Amino acid sequence: MTLLTAHDITLLSEVHLPWRPRFAAVVDGMRAAGFNPKISEAWRSPERQALLLREGHTKVAWGPHNAVTPAGKPDACAIDVIDAQHGWDAPRAFWMCLLACALRGGLRTGILFGLAGEERTEIKSAALRGDFDFHYKRGFDPAHVELVFPYDKLRDGL
Repeated sequence: MTLLTAHDITLLSEVHLPWRPRFAAVVDGMRAAGFNPKISEAWRSPERQALLLREGHTKVAWGPHNAVTPAGKPDACAIDVIDAQHGWDAPRAFWMCLLACALRGGLRTGILFGLAGEERTEIKSAALRGDFDFHYKRGFDPAHVELVFPYDKLRDGL
């Protein structure tokens, strides 16, 4: 049984079809753990990506949120997940649970972006053992959940 909301299902429809279940499992896993996640974004237009880059909310001009099918239809390979009540100000445990759920599905999150190898390893280990109170330095994009996949293939269409 899924715990997805209608909002989540709508945004997941913008995600590459074969991988939708992985992303859905992340949200379901967080709800099952007692958190209240909300998918804030899946596919992004090139114009939105450019705006976010100008505003300093992203560091890339193109990323997995921008993937499209060969016909040009949204085909994102990433979602952003925030706390439905607290948004980006979610407690540390929320981000750790997001990481754990993502890792279990073969995904990664931006909680590790910009961190050194040893820090990344310690945070992943804590998340996977369920130590959501682990004190950690947070990477620059904790809400971001993505496939571990070569981006050049996404840019060229899957």
